[in-house]
Amino acid sequence: KNLNIKDSYFKAASWVGSLVGISKWKTDLFVENVTSESIVEATIYQANKSDGTKVGGLVGYFFGESDEWRTLELVNVIHKGRLSSTSESAGGLVGSLFSARIIIVHASHEGAIYAREHAGGLIGEANNDCQIDLAYVYNEGSVEGLYIGGLVGSNRSPLNIYNAYNVGELKTSRKPGGIIGDVYGEVNLVNSFNMGKGTASTSPFYSYKREGVVIQVDNAFHLDSINALDGSTPVSEKEFTDFTLAKKLHDYSKGWVTGDGWTQKAGDFHPVFDTAYLNKHAAEIAKNIPAPSSSSMASSSSEEESSSSEIASSSGEVESSSSEIASSSGKVESSSSEVASSSGKVESSSSKAASSSSKKVSSSSKGSSSSSVKKSSSSKAKTTIAMTAAPRFVIQTVGRTVQVEGSKAGKKYVVMDLQGRVITLGYTLENFSIVIPAPGTYLLRIDGEIAKVNVE
Repeated sequence: KNLNIKDSYFKAASWVGSLVGISKWKTDLFVENVTSESIVEATIYQANKSDGTKVGGLVGYFFGESDEWRTLELVNVIHKGRLSSTSESAGGLVGSLFSARIIIVHASHEGAIYAREHAGGLIGEANNDCQIDLAYVYNEGSVEGLYIGGLVGSNRSPLNIYNAYNVGELKTSRKPGGIIGDVYGEVNLVNSFNMGKGTASTSPFYSYKREGVVIQVDNAFHLDSINALDGSTPVSEKEFTDFTLAKKLHDYSKGWVTGDGWTQKAGDFHPVFDTAYLNKHAAEIAKNIPAPSSSSMASSSSEEESSSSEIASSSGEVESSSSEIASSSGKVESSSSEVASSSGKVESSSSKAASSSSKKVSSSSKGSSSSSVKKSSSSKAKTTIAMTAAPRFVIQTVGRTVQVEGSKAGKKYVVMDLQGRVITLGYTLENFSIVIPAPGTYLLRIDGEIAKVNVE
């Protein structure tokens, strides 16, 4: 609280932020009245190759728990400076989010942002099992990457944006999103505008929307030079400068959301925020943001139900006393014996981790086959794991970095611990790297194939 970082440079091999590199598991983080003027970079050097991970102007990676949300709250914060991640993600305030409640009020970024994959003016990527509320936020920095958005690079969780704007330039080989890049979770956009250059002609607010995902737009505006198909209202460049748009934004009032924090002075090229008003009222606004609904808490609109720890396909499902990982063709191998059935199926006698209303289901279980049976004789749960005998991809670990080669690009990957808890997830490239937060034994699943990974 009440911190001013000036003329600083931060560089590391994985998770980097000018305040926090990584915050994980049983940690809540509250940041208020902080300004950071800094350059933040992440680069991993391995065999003369450079790969980076998660970079944020303030927080590199905020990682909650799969069975309990952690809270990240940013109020009255600013980051100014260049950000660079030679791999996964970069965001003006936060690089990557997982399993968390996020509240950001009166916040901004200025400066160039680059990531090889996900890049956003405020948030690089928001993964599953989050609830995100942004109010009175903006980006004025250029954003460059593969999956990019003026405020959020990619989103897989319920996201509410109230009173926001982007004027930063967007650079990508794909279609950029003026506010959000790729949309996989429900979005509610209220009283906001985008006038960033390079916005996709199909939508001034998003680049890709998964079929069936709902995007609600209310009192949102864009330059009339862009053809819009998302319900936003076209506004001429003159209306951006002559206070016409500023009045429409300032006069908005619906429910708890008002436009009282909007203003504009002569010479401003577009409406801006009233800094004095928001410095005084931002904390109050953060408290007034409604609590997530039960459906949001269950991540019912996200692409995967991380909250129930169920990851299933025709060739594999998560099953155990707390979670078992199984494949229809999988085998359990050890140095001394091989446990396999004619059908290659591992069954649980009394439980499966496949409940959408419960994070974990626990009971006794056994793994059976035609040749042998393994039972748990104690009350402590043991995990039976079935892995693909010969995955088509190749993995190599260097420290806490898992290098994957030979996978098919664009497939979903999930890293889990042996209790079935999701550690990280994303989409594959033909060759890519995954950084694991802590040492241990994990399971990497790509397109139905599962491999065991040991991280030191």
